[in-house]
Amino acid sequence: MAHELVRVSPCGTLVVNVVGSLLMGLSVEGAAPRRQFAAKIKALLMTGLLANFIIFWIFSLDVMPLIQRDQFLLTGAYFLTYAAFIISALFMGVLIIRWCLS
Repeated sequence: MAHELVRVSPCGTLVVNVVGSLLMGLSVEGAAPRRQFAAKIKALLMTGLLANFIIFWIFSLDVMPLIQRDQFLLTGAYFLTYAAFIISALFMGVLIIRWCLS
């Protein structure tokens, strides 16, 4: 199963999503204590640039064929792997900024 997961999961997509989530965490927490950032700049940074960098829609295109082939166990493993890495990277970014500012 691990071999199949590597075969259907483009590592580039995972890396881009993880790096983007890390940057999002850094940006969210880094901008929070500094009120001089205008709301429009935050919106541009968070939803414009970084949201476009995190290409989560490619993930959904990767999952669709697995579901169509009734590979539900592989689909679940693929989904959980992505979710774990992406959410962990976001929290890591937040924790890095908190550590740097303390």
